[in-house]
Amino acid sequence: DLMVAENARCHFRTRGWLNVFLSEAGAEEAATEANLVRALGFEVAVYSKSELREREPAFGSAVAGAVHYRDSTSLDPLAFMQYLEKKLTDLGVEIRSGAEVTELIVDQDSCAGARLSSGAEIRGDNTVLAAGIWSTSLAAAAGVKLPMQAGKGYHLDLAEPSTPLKTPAVLLERAIAVAPLQGRLRLVPPR
Repeated sequence: DLMVAENARCHFRTRGWLNVFLSEAGAEEAATEANLVRALGFEVAVYSKSELREREPAFGSAVAGAVHYRDSTSLDPLAFMQYLEKKLTDLGVEIRSGAEVTELIVDQDSCAGARLSSGAEIRGDNTVLAAGIWSTSLAAAAGVKLPMQAGKGYHLDLAEPSTPLKTPAVLLERAIAVAPLQGRLRLVPPR
């Protein structure tokens, strides 16, 4: 709702995503997951090989079918971050690129801000801790246990194929995500 209300230009799409499988074992695994998700009230459709190829001709003859999670959305992460940066600066938020936070400032059992490697302090009414894997050590110094595990975050962007993919997908047996993004195709391998 927020993305639609904001009209953010970040390739936001409401086409859902496909869990594409190649084998009977993959079909069974996808169906089990689909039933669990459907029981939670989400809209899920199962496509045969021919139904999938009719909807998404980019897939070759090796596919056996797919589960379509229709309620899911997707966007271009870089375009979203650029939009968010502009929106926040328009609202008066100061963004300090390259500023290293060395510790959280705790006053009377409440987080009051952050100290930078330069020695500068940034204080405010609220502090948002969004430091990725470094959040664990920053939170620990403030007395908060926040277990996190690093992920690699690798991806490969390819030129858009001659038959473009319209709906983001996961290739079930290979655990590779495939996402169409503004004239390119992004592949995200398993971690």
